[in-house]
Amino acid sequence: MNRRLFVYGSLRSDAAGYPVAEQGAPWRARLSGAARRIGSGDVAGELYAVDWYPALVLNRGTRARVRGELWEMRAPDRLLAELDPYEGDDYARSEQLVRLDTGRTFSAWVWAWTVPLVGAPRIDSGDYCEWAASVGPAASST
Repeated sequence: MNRRLFVYGSLRSDAAGYPVAEQGAPWRARLSGAARRIGSGDVAGELYAVDWYPALVLNRGTRARVRGELWEMRAPDRLLAELDPYEGDDYARSEQLVRLDTGRTFSAWVWAWTVPLVGAPRIDSGDYCEWAASVGPAASST
């Protein structure tokens, strides 16, 4: 099984400290205790704001990129089984090509949005933490 995981929202280590991302704090801690951060990078796709959390829509045919972090999991079966419920039924996990800032590429697990997006604004930068900094605590409604 692939041992790498790409996270782009509330599981990012740099999401800590943004009030809008605090629902992910226990899961960020679980990830950091069960995996090693490899580096920052991106994946092809577009990012949307669905309440306080982001939705990645995979789109290999676009130039748009979504920022995130690549992690190497020690026990991928166990960790992914724990994180799947946190991500929820509106996401599906699949392997995607991740490009690190160093230029290296890796295949990694990524959760992508699977249901129609109705009225969700696009995060043009593709960076959840940049968006979280811009909305402050007001976007956290759950």
